[in-house]
Amino acid sequence: MKRLSRIGRKPKPVDDKAINIAVADDTIELRYNRTIYSKVKRNSIQTGLYWDYMTPAAFVKKDPRILLIGLGGGTIPMQLANYLRGAYSLDIVEVSGHMIGMAKDFMSRARAFADFEAPDLSHVIVGDGFDYLVNADKTYDVIMLDAYVGDTIPSEFLTSDFVDAAASRLSENSVLAINYAMSFMQTVQYHRYVSELKRRFSVYQIGDRFISGNIILICLKGTLGKPQVLSSIKSVLEGRAGTDNVISGYDSMKLL
Repeated sequence: MKRLSRIGRKPKPVDDKAINIAVADDTIELRYNRTIYSKVKRNSIQTGLYWDYMTPAAFVKKDPRILLIGLGGGTIPMQLANYLRGAYSLDIVEVSGHMIGMAKDFMSRARAFADFEAPDLSHVIVGDGFDYLVNADKTYDVIMLDAYVGDTIPSEFLTSDFVDAAASRLSENSVLAINYAMSFMQTVQYHRYVSELKRRFSVYQIGDRFISGNIILICLKGTLGKPQVLSSIKSVLEGRAGTDNVISGYDSMKLL
């Protein structure tokens, strides 16, 4: 696939010194300054935050091929490993090599908080997620966008180029899931971004953008619809402790 042009500002670099791990009695968090990039609660793979609603997007197909753009401390890979037990393939692209090292440290410490299977991070791709996507020669069933510098999505991921590249890299009846943090600037950009996504996808929203710090945009390609998504998620989560709110979130997700 040919290299697409970027639109918008040059991405802000990651400040390695701003990444830290905070340990409390019942939680461990990886933070970028004061922004929580990953979290593990004692005795639970559920965090009570947006990852719990983003990870289940991967359940829409059996043995899904998943691309995660933005590693953070690895909460999504940890949840995938816990729920899918190896029945998936995962490529991760992370722009900061230092972040990968911190994620490995974070997950090593997190093992003391919860009984989970830690994922293998030895094959994480160090690079720009936008560049990887537009030049990839692979097809995925699920693409998850969780790329941030501080509380801001790098501007290249908010462009028509990104939307078209994601749609091109996805198989039929597949999912693009986006963690969209409602910072001031991203609140202003929200309607324009949703309009771009709707050119190529059926777009659903989980969470209330007026009261929530994060919402999840579930973008469905092909004939995949809400009933199939909800059924797939229930097949994995139903009966598991702490997942009722997640199932309810998908049950009430709103078509935009």
